[in-house]
Amino acid sequence: MIYQNRLEPGLPEWDDMFFEKQLLCHIGEECLEKVEAALKGLRPPPKQKAYNLRTGKTEQFRPEGGLYEVGEPRPPLIKCTEWIEMQAIPALISAGILKTK
Repeated sequence: MIYQNRLEPGLPEWDDMFFEKQLLCHIGEECLEKVEAALKGLRPPPKQKAYNLRTGKTEQFRPEGGLYEVGEPRPPLIKCTEWIEMQAIPALISAGILKTK
């Protein structure tokens, strides 16, 4: 995964794939550079899956490289939404961009 800022025109609600959103807060334009700096400083999860030529399947990949062997314990995969909850939001709170109640 990589962090990438996507500024797209229009509202998410306009997308056919839109399901729902939860507003955390409003951020003024003066804070956008702070947001960008706080999020770019976070380490994204490493590569988590790769195609295995031997099995013909996409399988979980070791953080240090290479595929796991059959029966070898594997850490849980990290979803992008989990990265947001566990890393991005706490980083924005620490930077003073998001305020907790």
